[in-house]
Amino acid sequence: MNYLNCFRGYEKKNYNHEDQLTRAFLIILKYVNLAQVAFIDMVRDEMADKNCREIVPPVSHPDSEFTTIETQVCDLRNESLKSENGRLVSIVISDEKLEDQKTVTNSDRAARYDGVMRYAPGWIFVIENKPNKNNIWLEQLDPNIYSGIEIEPNYISLCWKDIIQRFSALLEKKMVYGAEETLLNDFLEYVDMEFPQLNPYNRLSICKDNLYLIRKRCINLMEEVNLGEILYHRGWKNYIAINKNSIKQIALSPETNDDGTWRLDLQLHPGDTMNQARSFFTGVDRGKLLELPSKGWSITPNFHFAFRSSNLVWPIVKVSTENYIDHWLANISTLGQVAKVDLEQYCINLEKLGLISDTDWPKINDKILSTNMPKLNICPGVSLVYTWSKDEAIKLDDAKKLSKDIKSKIIEALATWEYFKEG
Repeated sequence: MNYLNCFRGYEKKNYNHEDQLTRAFLIILKYVNLAQVAFIDMVRDEMADKNCREIVPPVSHPDSEFTTIETQVCDLRNESLKSENGRLVSIVISDEKLEDQKTVTNSDRAARYDGVMRYAPGWIFVIENKPNKNNIWLEQLDPNIYSGIEIEPNYISLCWKDIIQRFSALLEKKMVYGAEETLLNDFLEYVDMEFPQLNPYNRLSICKDNLYLIRKRCINLMEEVNLGEILYHRGWKNYIAINKNSIKQIALSPETNDDGTWRLDLQLHPGDTMNQARSFFTGVDRGKLLELPSKGWSITPNFHFAFRSSNLVWPIVKVSTENYIDHWLANISTLGQVAKVDLEQYCINLEKLGLISDTDWPKINDKILSTNMPKLNICPGVSLVYTWSKDEAIKLDDAKKLSKDIKSKIIEALATWEYFKEG
């Protein structure tokens, strides 16, 4: 049976069985060309490090190509190999690199091989997958093969974290599209769900400044916080879906500083819609809210005009954040939709109050006044951002304290405008 047919998998093996992982990996190699390039590059690097007499040619070599990729192969001494000449490389993939001394030799043992790949011109790769290095039996690296095929005496050890980083880089750099992109994303999601110990993003310190991996780690951290389901907002980012009248989304994500380093930003935007704004300004404790900057928070206006669910214009608020908050505390009862015919005068009044700037008028004319929108929603929100520097985040994460700190900061912010009870 061809287990690398996408539509015929293992029916009697759990999803966290190592054979399922092998199958998923080989399917990626079968269908994603750049994954083949990444794999061969890793093998070549290891062969060079071990001073192998011959090194596998790159995929870009004119004669190079994968001719077959198989899994669960019971016999390498079959007729198809009898007349072949070539060189066999034994490859082990695990959670950590294998450092044991071992010379690969021919064996007479009966074996079932996790993966067998033929790579022109004249190479055979035998794959042994062990997600836990402690379960590796060194003799498993010895193939039972016809004597006409040379065996590379050095085994090649690859680490799952390195493989996942290479695959993640293809996505981060937008080098794959369409079905290939979907396959890679599905593979990484599968590993995350069934083999989380193999991830290179279970700690920030091993994400190696790769923003794709750091974003994955942020998703895991939001899951650890356990305050709501983790969803994705197209055009924005992943977030915690929180069921509060004043706020619906809380996000943790890496952001890039001017010097090229990254930081982690925790973002809350209460009052992002009119209804949320009414709830926020009705319940907020002004004193506690304005104390947040002394605790490391940034507070800025998030004032915008919207039509239905589309935010259109974010005016430049000229008054201080404190005066902005005081204005809406005093006037929240008057908040409502504004008819387009009244919007120009409404904005003139806002400009006099310093709630918008004279530079906002071109955007207001272009996005609103020149359209057929009958009414506009006025959304006087607030943006709260708490930041961990790269060094702070890594230190807390290595100490297994980061998710706890994130949760405490979320609760600290929410508690300034409403009673908060976990769950």
